[in-house]
Amino acid sequence: MAKTGKSWRFWPGWIGCLSLGCGLAIAACEPDPNPPPNDPQALQEQIEEGLVLENATLEQSDEEGRIVWKVNAEKAIYTQDKKLVKLENIKGDLYQDGEVVMQVTSKSGDIEENSQIIRLHDDIVGIDPRNQAIFKGQELEWRPEEDMAILSEDVSGTNDNLEVKAQTGRYFSRTQQMQLEEKVEAIAKDPPLQIQTEAVTWDIENKKVNSEVKVTINRYDQETVTDRVVADKGEVNLATKIVTLTNNVQLKATEPPLQIASNQAIWNVEARSVRSPQPIQVVHLAEKFTVTGNQGFIDLEDQIARFEGGIHGVSAKQQANLYADNLVWEIPKQLLNARGNVAYNQNDPPLDLTGQQATAKLEAQSVRIASSDRTGRVTTHITPR
Repeated sequence: MAKTGKSWRFWPGWIGCLSLGCGLAIAACEPDPNPPPNDPQALQEQIEEGLVLENATLEQSDEEGRIVWKVNAEKAIYTQDKKLVKLENIKGDLYQDGEVVMQVTSKSGDIEENSQIIRLHDDIVGIDPRNQAIFKGQELEWRPEEDMAILSEDVSGTNDNLEVKAQTGRYFSRTQQMQLEEKVEAIAKDPPLQIQTEAVTWDIENKKVNSEVKVTINRYDQETVTDRVVADKGEVNLATKIVTLTNNVQLKATEPPLQIASNQAIWNVEARSVRSPQPIQVVHLAEKFTVTGNQGFIDLEDQIARFEGGIHGVSAKQQANLYADNLVWEIPKQLLNARGNVAYNQNDPPLDLTGQQATAKLEAQSVRIASSDRTGRVTTHITPR
């Protein structure tokens, strides 16, 4: 029997097999012990009232005849009024260019007549066999024409190194990228990081996590946060363990107690180093000492900082200023080595000195300035009263 317009087909030897336009086929897996009558009118009435198939296989193809999804369901119910096929206890595959890009399971689902889209509901688990990423949620909509799966409600994506949670997500099968939005939290094992933001793109194949909105990243040692950074944008390269941060970058370290600010920073998470090719400010919170420069490098592990261009050091304790072209700061010793157009001034006692290089010990409140002229190098040592 056939019904034109809806493209129905029925084979009495099975519980049922039907086609709902645009290449959708449904076939049951077990023969019906009580096959329906051969009367076309009786068959038509059964279909219009609602056809129930058990242990059914459903398959959707595109206009070129390529499978875009294929699922097995314990039960498939066609509702004539809503033009839907409702599915229960689903297991199947989602395809792209004839290749399986996601293996899925769910408690329920539905498909619309004359549509390639399939929707899954309740306790969804999807696995991309190409990269072994696992996706979970309560709602999933597969749009094969867009190579995209849309997930919502308690969404998560995981692989062997990263777990990302959010309220909504979109997985682009062709690029193997997942976009997640709303209350996003990502936990990486190596390097040990926690990422918090409102939107990220997880590039699974290239092992990158990128956020174009404000992001907070915590570095952990066991269960202790050692460093925390906030920025308007950030990209975490999980392969190289490098984090690139842009705009309003604020990094706070616990040991040494530093606060670093810049508009661009490259953070080596494993080495605990921060480099900025742009103007940078570093504040030692305990010593109340601040250094700014046109660019800088801070090694938090070895506790040494280097600055280049436009150096200005300010000691709030000593009410002193140091200017130079280059500066090396040995943080534990509070030792400063300055070179190039060095200038130093302080209020008590009032001093103003210039030279080509200087060594300052903040705790000892001592500064050694060296300069040169035609008669030779002159060195001045200052010890405040």
